[in-house]
Amino acid sequence: MSGHIASCGYDTVEAVRKLAPYLKIVHLKHVAAAGGEVNVLIGQGIAKIPPVMQELHKVSYLGLVAIEYEKESDVDADVKREVEFARSLA
Repeated sequence: MSGHIASCGYDTVEAVRKLAPYLKIVHLKHVAAAGGEVNVLIGQGIAKIPPVMQELHKVSYLGLVAIEYEKESDVDADVKREVEFARSLA
């Protein structure tokens, strides 16, 4: 959700506010820039992941939050880093 919304130029936090009643699953993904397809690790892009997580807490979201990984690199190290980042926001 977050990377796609940010890539389209929309505010990810505002999207959570507006879509909260309809959210069943949220996937966290970061992109380097709006209009681009360059994927980066969560926490390193423009999708405002920490404020998105804060807003999910604020709206009492209880659904699944998944991490989307689309970067070509050391998968084990990258995924470990992404999970640690996501857990720090929980």
